[in-house]
Amino acid sequence: MKTIDLHPEYVSLPDEELITSIPGNLITPLMESLSSYYDSKLNMQQVYSIYGHELFLGNDQQQVVCLLPSHGSQDRHPSARFYPVDRNTGELRHAVYCHKCQKMTTPFWLLYKRESFFSGIHMRDLFLFLKKTFQIPFPRHIYFDFDPQEYFTFTESEAKQKIQKIKYAEMILNLKEAKDSLYLSELKRFWQEL
Repeated sequence: MKTIDLHPEYVSLPDEELITSIPGNLITPLMESLSSYYDSKLNMQQVYSIYGHELFLGNDQQQVVCLLPSHGSQDRHPSARFYPVDRNTGELRHAVYCHKCQKMTTPFWLLYKRESFFSGIHMRDLFLFLKKTFQIPFPRHIYFDFDPQEYFTFTESEAKQKIQKIKYAEMILNLKEAKDSLYLSELKRFWQEL
């Protein structure tokens, strides 16, 4: 049963109230879809611009400074590489890879890592930050179309279960890099389900 059927009263809530009403255990399973949505609406030039750096959009790769908090210091000699397209699929998908950090990040995750590290905001706050700063509305359809009962049902085939656990573990690792308290609760839940 989809979330919209479980909570029809949420449809009329403004984004701010809807976001705070989403149960914490649903945020992690939604993260892959949410991050893809925001990455399709954001570009890396916008992200670099709000932090006072230039990045020129085009079809070419370019050296840029690393903005990841894990870099440890100001990147005086650009050690990151901007990729405008996914090298495996050829699709337009902005990403930056830092050679020092050995990490690849997309616009959404770069914003999250910076804002959570420097401003202490959590994932829910990031959705509101994106709406306020970039005028990107929260993707209500992703939440309302989600079927928590299907997601949390463990009657699927063994292969599907393994894929879901791998995706879930990957999402937990992304939360860890941002040092979010959500990481600890999701990690605990992950180990309890193994």
